[in-house]
Amino acid sequence: MLGSDIRPVAAGEWSTLGWLWQCFRHDLALVVGGLPYSDGRYQTRGLPDRPSADVAAYLAWRPHPRTGQESPVGFAVVDGLTEARRL
Repeated sequence: MLGSDIRPVAAGEWSTLGWLWQCFRHDLALVVGGLPYSDGRYQTRGLPDRPSADVAAYLAWRPHPRTGQESPVGFAVVDGLTEARRL
């Protein structure tokens, strides 16, 4: 993302990754036929909740247009780092 600061997910940012994942799953819901659970959350299968040797996760940050505070605008998760195939 142009003008974004992309960096690895820090220890206290894994819940932020989880919130962005919910937006991602919502956007895909019509494509994959996925409905949220009864509490309104989508499944998190495939989403890591902490760092590991097999996973790299990144958040992209930009200043919020109204507040100027650093805000998350995107994410990337790569797993299979110890395998022949990455996902």
